[in-house]
Amino acid sequence: DCTRPWTQSRRAARGGAPGDGGGPASVFVSLVSKMVRLKVACLQLNPVHGDSESSMASAELALASLSRKDGVHVLLLPEMAFSGYCFTDQADVSRVAEPSDGPTTRWCAKQAKRLGCTVLCGYPRVMANDASKKKGASQKNENEPQMFNALAAVGPDGETITTYHKSFLYCVDKTWASEGGGFVSVNIPVGAHEEDQPGLRRTTADEPTSDTNVGAETETEKLTRRHQKKKTRHIRATLGVCMDINPKDFVAPWGDYELANATLTHGSRLLLFASAWTHNHPDDDPALVTPVDADEVRRYWLSRLAPLVGKDVHFVCANRVGAENGILFTGCSCVISLREPEVVGALGDLGEGVLVTEIDVHDDDVFFEDDEEEVFDQDSRSALKRLQC
Repeated sequence: DCTRPWTQSRRAARGGAPGDGGGPASVFVSLVSKMVRLKVACLQLNPVHGDSESSMASAELALASLSRKDGVHVLLLPEMAFSGYCFTDQADVSRVAEPSDGPTTRWCAKQAKRLGCTVLCGYPRVMANDASKKKGASQKNENEPQMFNALAAVGPDGETITTYHKSFLYCVDKTWASEGGGFVSVNIPVGAHEEDQPGLRRTTADEPTSDTNVGAETETEKLTRRHQKKKTRHIRATLGVCMDINPKDFVAPWGDYELANATLTHGSRLLLFASAWTHNHPDDDPALVTPVDADEVRRYWLSRLAPLVGKDVHFVCANRVGAENGILFTGCSCVISLREPEVVGALGDLGEGVLVTEIDVHDDDVFFEDDEEEVFDQDSRSALKRLQC
């Protein structure tokens, strides 16, 4: 059963919705509230620098044991998950940079359809200047394509939901990437709602997993997807990439808590954080680098989320491992419930692996998306009926 009664004592600990003050009214509502159990997965990997194809093959192998029957709702991969992270300039990164419909997005679409979940993955994105200007991003040279440290979110239907551009750039990013246009939130599809069984329930059979799944849709498939979208419930998530959790340029006031406060403003219940978190600065002497302290890494992340502590928000982090150019990456992928707060799932600082964690969210935080541009009207319903005959 994926719903549970929400007790008064735990609701009191919840602290209400982001921005509210909790109190008697919140506790009263809790007596009739239900919980929905979601399942999130994080892939911690060590990509082959400059060889996205090999990295994708390794990721696919790591995920081979997961299937649609596992009921994962969200799969999160690290920042620049397949390309590697350290590049000297735009010419260097251009050998692995991709357009929005490139290999990484296609890989995500294949896995999203196979698992029936939303897949998020970081990659270096290249865009023509006219397209990047529409994103409100900073411009370096109007005669050159723009490059971004990007995070793609691809839904269970294989369609890209959004592509976020990293807002705060680390020194390694600044050699090639442009700043994004600011923090964003997205509605993540998490399943259908059954009137006779409140909560989330998967009812579809496994779909084919070949690359032919990712291609042009028939008219029947388009209409069916529009109809299913109306019946699908969502949860709101804010997206972040690595440096985004820090004070901007390490000079903004600590108490600005930019990413955490954006999550509050968005009203998000998930903070999905793709990272290539470094243990040492590029200028540090590698011989003086100490071992990673996983608890210290997670304590730091938690310290940067202070405005969310006591709120019903889960921090989901996929971080990479390994080393590049003398820079050590910390791993420590984790899921943290900020309500208590407490770590509800974590990986270590060394090896690759898949972290699958169940989290509880309030039934009223999982909602039907009101998409006015995708109204499934009577004409569409009739057309679908005709096509299915």
